[in-house]
Amino acid sequence: MSEARKNAFEIRAAWLGFAGSVMTAIVGLVMAVMNLSIISHFPGTVDEYKAYFFMEGAFSVVTDLTVILPGIYWMTFLVGVVGILFSLYRTNIGIRLSGVFLWLTASLSIACLVTGISVLAFEELNITTIVNNPQELATYGITVPHALFWPAIALSVFWFIGSFFMMAAAPMNEAKYRTRRMKTLARADTAERTGKPREAIQLYSQAGDISMKLREEDKASEYYAKSREIREVAIQAVLEAEEKRKREELAARRSKLEEQRREILMRADRAEEKEDWARGAVIYKEAASLSVDLGEKKLAAQFTAKAKELQKRAKKARKESKEPPPSD
Repeated sequence: MSEARKNAFEIRAAWLGFAGSVMTAIVGLVMAVMNLSIISHFPGTVDEYKAYFFMEGAFSVVTDLTVILPGIYWMTFLVGVVGILFSLYRTNIGIRLSGVFLWLTASLSIACLVTGISVLAFEELNITTIVNNPQELATYGITVPHALFWPAIALSVFWFIGSFFMMAAAPMNEAKYRTRRMKTLARADTAERTGKPREAIQLYSQAGDISMKLREEDKASEYYAKSREIREVAIQAVLEAEEKRKREELAARRSKLEEQRREILMRADRAEEKEDWARGAVIYKEAASLSVDLGEKKLAAQFTAKAKELQKRAKKARKESKEPPPSD
């Protein structure tokens, strides 16, 4: 992310956090200071308000309105104040830390505001069921201040979103990236020396990526070039190994074919000794075929010629065997 984009994120996050925290602090302070006088039409004191519901046996109403809610309101006010401080003094505190605390305070703000309005709405319904007399309900009922709570909740949601902008705007921890690059290069060197080219290629490429994040293009180019060099060497090694394997296979196959040809020629010699010209011709044709496979065309031609010669002898021998014996 560019510096200009980070600065834009930081300013946006600061405004969102400031607006949400100020509104939250105002709502918390107003509700904490005014308490029953803003949420009830009762003209008397808080003690008289308590006395009525104790008399009716509605202890939860008294506890929620006089103990739990004031605590929630003061907590909301304090969360708002902390949010203001982290929005205004983000540079002194640290952008990353401010983003984390803005996220925490925004979450707490939403939780406090939602809890406060939920308790008020619940007790409003509770009082309606306890107080049957409409005239008394007008005196002891609760007016839930939606006009204060819902804008504060909406701004707290934006405050929450702004915390992510703040964390995104945090400057890069160069020391951490330099340490990571150093470890990556050490592993890459070890992989290269121990004959693990695939791992070395990947690690040098990672070192180049880290260097780009550190805006060190020269070093990044160096590590990318090293990665390409190892890749090319590895590819060449694979090609040479494949070529060697083929040569070895060919040598082994040649040796086998030569052995087969020697055996064939021995059989051909035995056939000639027995004057089995037809069989000898067939065997010499096999020797010619093997010689072609071995790339020895001259020998193949010689064996082919020998086979033809024996075929002629075989034909002549068959012809002579069919002639009648001479008469006296």
